[in-house]
Amino acid sequence: MLGIKEENISIHKIYELLYEAYGPQNWWPADSVEEMMVGAVLVQNTAWTNVEKSLEALESFSPSYIRNVEHEELIRCIRTSGFYMQKARTLKNLMSWFQKYNDDILIARTKDERIIRSELLELKGIGYETADCMMVYALEKPYFIIDAYTRRIFERLNIPLHYNYLKAQAYIQDNLEVDVQIFNEFHALLVKHGKKHCMKKPRCISCPLGKYCYYYQSQEESIAFI
Repeated sequence: MLGIKEENISIHKIYELLYEAYGPQNWWPADSVEEMMVGAVLVQNTAWTNVEKSLEALESFSPSYIRNVEHEELIRCIRTSGFYMQKARTLKNLMSWFQKYNDDILIARTKDERIIRSELLELKGIGYETADCMMVYALEKPYFIIDAYTRRIFERLNIPLHYNYLKAQAYIQDNLEVDVQIFNEFHALLVKHGKKHCMKKPRCISCPLGKYCYYYQSQEESIAFI
């Protein structure tokens, strides 16, 4: 019945419905940890299609290659990702940091998660979202990633997240089992849903969250009164 909304959906229910709709995503879309880390930097403020072109242009994702390649050559390879001068510096800083762990992700994973996250955040060009992508997909530590897709989807489900990244993250982690695999899969599912249905101009037909979506229901109500 129009005008009567379903009760608010739980965060775990969002995960269940998205998983049922899309299945496992097997994220991050990379063949190595090093490629994942490079991609996490390059995807800042751009579409993944632009990142793919940059990844194809790079000769190697090895930390030693990124550290030693001429700055101008690195810029040339990643130009399609935008902000290429800043991102080139960030990539070199990231791989210099990785050197302290002998370029070995298994060694890095043994470090206290709070310390290693702090180290990543100290690198110029790496903020919370990028650091947490690496924490989840490379270092296998449970930090829920807050991105634009997450904020938009939750807002339309009447679960507006705090503008402060850490407070938004804490809210979700307080209402969801803290598990790196769940955080891995949930983030990938939210991105999938954001690209398939919950864009800025959404495609609401067949949306697996439509029953709980305040935006969708408001559209139905507007049509009913025309």
